[in-house]
This record gives sequence, structure tokens and C-alpha cells, in this order.
Amino acid sequence: MIEINLLPQELHKENRSSGGKTGFTLSARLLAAISAAGLLFVFFLNVLFFFAISSKRAQLSVLEQKWEQMLPAMKAFEQKKKILESFSSDSRAVAALSASRINWSEKLEELAAVIPPGVWFNTLTCSYKGIILEASVFSPGEEMELLNRFLTGLKEDAVFSAGFSGIELGAVNRETAGGYEIMNFLINAPLQRTARK
Repeated sequence: MIEINLLPQELHKENRSSGGKTGFTLSARLLAAISAAGLLFVFFLNVLFFFAISSKRAQLSVLEQKWEQMLPAMKAFEQKKKILESFSSDSRAVAALSASRINWSEKLEELAAVIPPGVWFNTLTCSYKGIILEASVFSPGEEMELLNRFLTGLKEDAVFSAGFSGIELGAVNRETAGGYEIMNFLINAPLQRTARK
């Protein structure tokens, strides 16, 4: 390519050199402005994150203080909840007994009527599951006969056996008390499932 320049040589050189510097200066200024804007943006982001983190730390501190204040109340609540649950299980057992519509006084009356002399009760447990009777018998040589008569009497008594799925003899063992041989036995009478509700 042929270049024709009609200007004097002095001007031509100055023009060329100043034109080249202007392009470089412009791009350096643009680069400096973009860099400064980037640095300013990063600075503002850091400030924003600093305030956000400070705010979250303050919120965390407030929440920790509230937690510390609520902790004793929570412990008291947990204790009350445990007490309430124990009352609730007791009330469920009572409700189950009531719902089964079994007249327990009749059952106990019949139990007392059927008991032969020489047999006594050690413990009697009535629950929503049924009756568990721990008793003892003393009659030299006739313990098994008295026990069988008592068990048969319970099974044949229509008032007592109503509502129970069965009347079963449990563990039987012998022990000596005061030089006399006593037989301890257990009778289990579970409630019928339809009667439990």
C-alpha cells in the first residue's frame, strides 16, 4: 500500500506518534476504570457480606439467649409431660376396666363365696387384662383336693366366669412356714377380647 502524506515531515511524525499514544492512553484509562469499578464492586460485596454476617451473628446471639431462658421451662414441661403420661396410662387402664362393663364387686363377692376353708388370698390384681390371684392353701394331705375344688367352683360359677376367656391354674409350689407345709398357687383369669374394648 502506498501512503501519500502532503504534510511537512515534522508534522507528520508528531501526528503519527501522538495518534498512537492516544489509542494506548485511552485503552489504559478504560482498563483502569474497569479495574477500579471491579475493585469497588468487590469492596461493596465484602461490606455487604460483613453486615449480613454481623446481622446473622446478632440473631444467633439473641436466639441463644432465648434458648437459655426457655431451657428451664422446657425441662419443667418435660417433667409435667412425663407425669401426665403416667396419669394417662392409669386413666387408660381405668377406662378399659370401665369399658369392659364387668361388675368387679360381683366378681369379688363370688370369689369370696366359692373359697373353701383352708384357702386364703395373698394378692389379688385386677387390671384391664383380667384377674391374677395369688393364694395359699393349708390342709394336711388335702391341699390338691381343696385347690381343685376351688378352681372347679370358680369355673362353674356363671357370674364369676362371665367375661373371662378362661380360668387357668398357674404356678404351684410348696413351702414350709412354722413347721407346716403350705402350697402356694396362682390363678389367672384373662378378660375376653370383646369385653375389653
